[in-house]
Amino acid sequence: MKANIHALVGTKLVIEIRRGSRLEVLEQDLRYKKRTSPQGYIEDCCYICITMNTRHLYTCLLMLAMPLAMICQERAATLPRIYIDTQGLAIGQDSRYPATLSIVSPSKADSVVLPPHPIGIKVRGKSAAQYPKKSYSIEFVDSARQETDISLLGMRNDDDWILDAMYVDHARMRNRLCTDIWNAYNRIPHNTDEPKALNGTRGTFVEVILDGQYNGLYCLTERIDRKQLKLKKYKDTYRSVSYKAVTWDNLMGYCSYDPMAPTETLLWNGFEAEYPGTDSTAGWEYLKEFLELISAAHTSDETFYDEIHEHLHIDNLVDYTLLINAVYAPDNVAKNLYLSIYDVAHDRRFFFTPWDMDATFGRTYDGTLIHRYAFSESVPFGNQLISRLWDEDALQFKQLLAQRWSALRLTTLSPDSVAARIHAYQELFESSGAFAREQARWPELCADKLAEEVDFMTAWYARNVQVIDSVLAHTTATHPLADTSLPPGYTIQGDHLTVDTPHATVALYSLQGATLYSATCPTVHSIVLPSKGVYILCIAIEGEIYTYKIVHTGR
Repeated sequence: MKANIHALVGTKLVIEIRRGSRLEVLEQDLRYKKRTSPQGYIEDCCYICITMNTRHLYTCLLMLAMPLAMICQERAATLPRIYIDTQGLAIGQDSRYPATLSIVSPSKADSVVLPPHPIGIKVRGKSAAQYPKKSYSIEFVDSARQETDISLLGMRNDDDWILDAMYVDHARMRNRLCTDIWNAYNRIPHNTDEPKALNGTRGTFVEVILDGQYNGLYCLTERIDRKQLKLKKYKDTYRSVSYKAVTWDNLMGYCSYDPMAPTETLLWNGFEAEYPGTDSTAGWEYLKEFLELISAAHTSDETFYDEIHEHLHIDNLVDYTLLINAVYAPDNVAKNLYLSIYDVAHDRRFFFTPWDMDATFGRTYDGTLIHRYAFSESVPFGNQLISRLWDEDALQFKQLLAQRWSALRLTTLSPDSVAARIHAYQELFESSGAFAREQARWPELCADKLAEEVDFMTAWYARNVQVIDSVLAHTTATHPLADTSLPPGYTIQGDHLTVDTPHATVALYSLQGATLYSATCPTVHSIVLPSKGVYILCIAIEGEIYTYKIVHTGR
């Protein structure tokens, strides 16, 4: 007989009992008593009584792998807890190893929201795989070891999941924080056709117990893939394509490029084929055309200026450029991003999706401080496309940046809004006790005091906003917000806002920073207001930008 502790649920233990090929799952009360340790000390221990059948009573003294104080903290935790049982197998990086995974959620009165379920697990990441705290790639399978979809903690229904260790991030929140910010204001270019598409990921902070040992604070995260972006499925021909920049060594990052490199592979010139994602259907020709267009070594300024609008969703790149500047993300300038096309048959414009943003908010890829701010050095000018658009002001790139920033500066990217997100995660980590447990388990790159790291992040961000204000003020004359319910000479009739400014570029944003309308019109702009509420209206005309607060009362 073998008894294996699988999960702690309030004052009960979930135990797997194995006798030969038989497996039973029991839930028993956890009891405490004093005992004398081998060293002669009096210490607390935990035990349960397990009745295997009516004829014999086995009383097993089961010592938990964590001390009693940690058990009490665990019972008081408010983060979901993930229990992984590998049966003692070491988890490798090259292939998935069989294991089981269960989830206990305190939000449901310490209930087991996912009983032990078979998975395949492996270590994920390249440089991150060398750290002592590992990130993991999880794949749910059925009894026949075939992939099976599961919805976890309110997120999407899928078989592939990520447990992000966040080891180099002193605050253990940067990647999730940046992605949350991006999700709040960016909309995928084809969201009208695919309203459920998300140009980022959702994630939930959890604590992981691996083979009975507390393994720390993690973020359970969705993947960027065809399902997330709602790309069209491959059916005998290309419909959508998606690529991931996996190294700096690519043409977009001013590095090496071999136009004759073999294309019957999943890796090509610093990119990995995400979708369709097979050796024979990687679709590198679409990326090759795009990279050579943006490269000054392959395309003249005149050709670039005339053709770039046919290959790029410029509003998406404006959002991406502001993101990597706002959080100063040097590791996401030309790598750790996805380039995708929704419908190659009708629209070959690429859009950007960020990924893995832990090197942000004043720290770099190894967790060290970086004393840099927006629009300096590689951010954003290490990206050849952004640099060329900026230098040539193609597609009125500078004006679009300034106009979009004037709205986001007051909404999603305002210092107060970002600080509120940071403090919310701080409160979650501290009130649950998760950060203290993480610090005890992995002290090397974990802040001694979370409050000090939070203060650093918020102060750094406030200073960075001032830098962006200064840089973009020199590109376009930006007037301060006019705190009025309606711009002079403009009207609201029913749910329609009429903007009578010929040849102006007009954009309307929600208070979350989402773009509700953006167009340049030779006559009158007629804009539908979705509902009662407050909106930000930006009008760009003759090199100047005016910003208004619109209050729609519904009358």
